Amino acid sequence: MTYQDDDFILVGNFGRPIGLKGSLKLNSFTRPQTNIKNYNSFFLKENNEFVKINVNRITVSGKNLVIFLNSCNSLEQAETIFKGKEIFILKSDLPEIKN
Repeated sequence: MTYQDDDFILVGNFGRPIGLKGSLKLNSFTRPQTNIKNYNSFFLKENNEFVKINVNRITVSGKNLVIFLNSCNSLEQAETIFKGKEIFILKSDLPEIKN
């Protein structure tokens, strides 16, 4: 598990697939959990490089967040490619803290 990089911050990971069209449960590490919806750019770390992923939308379903990715269209893709992967944002996308 990689928590942080100079330019990227870990904000969540993909859970189990939901439905047949490739959506996944989204485990958000933000507080409140729905704050993850405030970010526009998400990245995965693959082979020590950060790769941008295109998110169609993030919705709330009961107590769960569900993420829909443009590049994931089936249950099989969700299960084999994305399940369990960590999600990062750019550190520069964090809001400025006023003190």
